Amino acid sequence: MLRASLIAFLAFSMFLRADSLLPPMNVGIAQVELSTFTNGLVVNQVNQEMNGSPATLTASQSISGGTFSGSMFGQAEFGVLKASSSSMLTGTTSPVNTLAAGSAFFNDVVTVEYAPLNGDLGLMQLSYNLNGTTTQSGSLASVLNVYAFACSDVNLISYACNDPIGIAENMNFQSATSGVFTFPDVFDFRFGQPFDLFFELSAVNGTFTVQNIFNVGSLLGLSSYYTTLPGSTRADASNTLAISNISIFDSQMDPVAGYTVTTGSGTSYPFVGAVPEPSTFSLLLLGAGLLMGRKVVSFFKT
Repeated sequence: MLRASLIAFLAFSMFLRADSLLPPMNVGIAQVELSTFTNGLVVNQVNQEMNGSPATLTASQSISGGTFSGSMFGQAEFGVLKASSSSMLTGTTSPVNTLAAGSAFFNDVVTVEYAPLNGDLGLMQLSYNLNGTTTQSGSLASVLNVYAFACSDVNLISYACNDPIGIAENMNFQSATSGVFTFPDVFDFRFGQPFDLFFELSAVNGTFTVQNIFNVGSLLGLSSYYTTLPGSTRADASNTLAISNISIFDSQMDPVAGYTVTTGSGTSYPFVGAVPEPSTFSLLLLGAGLLMGRKVVSFFKT
């Protein structure tokens, strides 16, 4: 993915996802994509590993009398993502543009049930913990990009949201980063109806400038350029991005509590104010009862 030749360079590999990425409804997926590009073309394979397995790719290519080399890493689990990418370009005889990218993402199918509001518009606020660094010298730049959307109708080719109430958001980080971050805009969904929750972490470096720190939509807010000058760079978020908080509101931005959440992957995300599903709650009560029973027995033992 990396959102389409990082959206036409920056023209990447959503087409690679077309037949394999988006899961059937009620199923979740976590995946890694690693690639390098020169002059807008994918020149090294994408290495994909499913659901928690780390993936690495090291590549080198001669181009215009110079060499572009890169090393990428990614690891994806539901709710936890890791990615890094480093690259180096030697001087070239004619202008080139380059890109190295490590991307880890997950897509899960989520249903938020709350009887009084089922069928109504809901709003979701997403926060995540991110630890990462970026370094750069010469002609190459680096950025950590975090991308998310909530959508009930996802385009398999472009990985864009066709849902009229869906929204996608990007956040870019260009320096050492450690802390909890919240997407500036809330995400729309409907209570009682399943929607896709997509989350991606990309470590990107190459010949580009960062135009926007925050961007609504699938565009990364990057602009590529050509150069003959050497450079080296690294973007490292291998430790780590993790979803830290998901808050649910009604259409008036009043907090909602007492709702239940089901996910296609079976993952329990940190929803604020959610209650366990009835079956889960019954098991919790059973477990509590067994513990109480053990305490009573222990108390009367001599």
